[in-house]
Amino acid sequence: MVYRAKIHITGTKKSSKVKTLIAENFEDAIKEFLEFKKSLINSNFNLNSQLIAVHKPVLLTECMAEYMAYLNNEGVPEHMKKTRTIGHLKDYERNFKYYIDALIENGEVVQTLKFLDINAIHVGYLHKYVLNNLNAKNRYYNNIISALRLFTSYIIKTHKYENIYSNHFQGVPRRFVNYDPKAVSGVEFYKLIGAVNKENGAKILKTGERKNYYRDWIVDAFWLGLFTGGRRDEVVYLKWSDIVYDENGQPLHFNSGDNKFNRSNSNIVSNEEKKIKQFQIYDDFKAFLDRVGYDKYKNSDNYVLAPETAYKRETMIDLISKAFTQFLSKTDIKVKLEFKNLRKTFSTSVRMQYGDHAHYITSHGGLSVMDKHYIDKSDVQKKMRKGFKIFENA
Repeated sequence: MVYRAKIHITGTKKSSKVKTLIAENFEDAIKEFLEFKKSLINSNFNLNSQLIAVHKPVLLTECMAEYMAYLNNEGVPEHMKKTRTIGHLKDYERNFKYYIDALIENGEVVQTLKFLDINAIHVGYLHKYVLNNLNAKNRYYNNIISALRLFTSYIIKTHKYENIYSNHFQGVPRRFVNYDPKAVSGVEFYKLIGAVNKENGAKILKTGERKNYYRDWIVDAFWLGLFTGGRRDEVVYLKWSDIVYDENGQPLHFNSGDNKFNRSNSNIVSNEEKKIKQFQIYDDFKAFLDRVGYDKYKNSDNYVLAPETAYKRETMIDLISKAFTQFLSKTDIKVKLEFKNLRKTFSTSVRMQYGDHAHYITSHGGLSVMDKHYIDKSDVQKKMRKGFKIFENA
């Protein structure tokens, strides 16, 4: 049960101001009601006045709804708006569902559960649910807890609960994640390429629907991912006009927008000034570009990948991942690999050949990030076994 105040706006027929009260008993509700009424009268019912109390969500579900509205930029000041992907929004919807399911499973009446009544016991319910019901791996567990930590902090800060409430997600230890990046070997990559054909692209989904992931540009997508180390969207949106030339007209590199950074910082990044990452054009990469139409398309605004296809770029991004998995399943490769492993392949090769200067080529934030998330240690170890000596002249 919650208390709400409804006060008629003087001078109107039916207009009123409504506020959900924080009070938990009738006496406190009366006091809060009178304070609300006084603030309205003092401001002459000015709807834009800061004296009017902002509606404070009381229930946990109300807070979730408010946070989803915030993520969708509803009512957010222009300078604070951010562009968020559909995937990011769906992640939060899914995490809130897990949260609610965990509470219900442990006997909580979610319809009346107040945000300020959430304590460490409730967080424990979620902890147990994620590990036992979802069988979540440590990385996914950390992502869920981190998301709900941010949500809780937002509500506390927005509604100024700092002095009366603590974020109980702050005390949840991060579970250990054993980062073990895998590069795609040359043998594996050529097996994958060799498996790409229309027959191998056919798949029957669990729903009974028939799909075929073969497209005549899929092999080029895989090569482009390997040669650039780019993410799917970076590969798909790369344009011939992005090439930068030297004074002799020789291609140096692509200037490509750092989509991950620019998207997550869209409130401080303009269309004119975005963070740029460079894809260097080296001999093997240039040979590939020649093959896919360098002479025909250079300096044009066409895309490098499938410039004349009718497919939407967003559709291509999704298809690349599924096609990689589908054609990999048609080989004898047992290692679990995805399209993003091509990025790790590129990073590993650059790190091995250019050492501490590698991140200047890959555009990573630094060597620590690169080494932790992108370098296949087994490749480095293999190279060491072939010619390593303790004493260089021995």
